[in-house]
Amino acid sequence: MTTELSIDKKYERAAQVICRQGSVTFPVNQTVISILKVIIADKVEELDFIKRRSAEGVGSPSPFEKQAGHIIIIC
Repeated sequence: MTTELSIDKKYERAAQVICRQGSVTFPVNQTVISILKVIIADKVEELDFIKRRSAEGVGSPSPFEKQAGHIIIIC
């Protein structure tokens, strides 16, 4: 049986992925999560996308991203 994560937990996990990117990492806090909520807004499916891309590794865009025109910027 799989358990669906709460929306707050999804935001926290996405923030963890973003904060670990780059040569200098920074801690996840409420400010980061609040900014992410503003950016994501009502597109919560993007939270799963962030986590999935982290598992795949950051590299060249997937065929889906090229077709959809997604641009991923992780600071």
